[in-house]
Amino acid sequence: MTIFIVFTLIVIMSVVYLSLPGSGLYRQYHDEVNRSFHETDRSQTDAVFSHDAIEQLPEPIRNYIAYCGYLDTPVMDHMYADFTEADFVISPGDSPIKIRYEQYNFVTRPDRHAFIHAKMYGIPLSGKDSVIDGEGSMTIKLAKHFTVGYTEGDEMSQAQLVTALADAILMPSLFLQDYVTWELIDKTHVKATLTWGGVSASGVYTLNEVGEIIRFDTDDRYYDTGSEMVPRTWTIEYNDYQEKDGFRRPSSVRVFWHMDDRSEYTYFESHDYNVSFAAQ
Repeated sequence: MTIFIVFTLIVIMSVVYLSLPGSGLYRQYHDEVNRSFHETDRSQTDAVFSHDAIEQLPEPIRNYIAYCGYLDTPVMDHMYADFTEADFVISPGDSPIKIRYEQYNFVTRPDRHAFIHAKMYGIPLSGKDSVIDGEGSMTIKLAKHFTVGYTEGDEMSQAQLVTALADAILMPSLFLQDYVTWELIDKTHVKATLTWGGVSASGVYTLNEVGEIIRFDTDDRYYDTGSEMVPRTWTIEYNDYQEKDGFRRPSSVRVFWHMDDRSEYTYFESHDYNVSFAAQ
């Protein structure tokens, strides 16, 4: 009887522990976010998206800033985005699971921090992406304690920087930074390159006839096949722009890899998220 009671208590305590929010990885995520808040320059509080400020940008990007309603508004120095219930597919062919995906992006230094909250068969699955002063890493933990994936190095740094470039459609003050250079391809395609800490990452923005950025493509990310990291085209599609909090933003986001058989592996899709530029 005593053994049964002890076993029951262990099971109950395990279930309660696994159901509690937060983890050591989540605390590390917030510690890194706080580091970026303290180390990045956030002093240009009076700057605005004036015509003069955006004059050096390619015309399609200037049109995008105007179309989305940023002209004459303050230049943000960071962004917090919260994708409250996104669909996430772990491997091609799997059924999607629901996740919460939150992230912080910074401007004067292109730091980026993202965290995935998920569950698999009731067991917490956590993921942390980050790039701090140009050094990128990714950590995945199961049941809060067991590291099942960790990646760092130049390829990860490049991947994180190019993701920050893609995220800039929600935080266009990054477009104004000296570390971003531009190449106008045509009226609806613009190439941007972000360089930081000796690492460069590039991607192409595609715009439609009304000035919306509807797509971002890059070859500067590497796909994990399970045995090696291989370069593959990575794409984000942005659809259904709507006005929220005074700005036009895409309400639908789809992220996918282009596979060797020419299929698309969509691993992230969201139709519900919030963006804030409020100071911490």
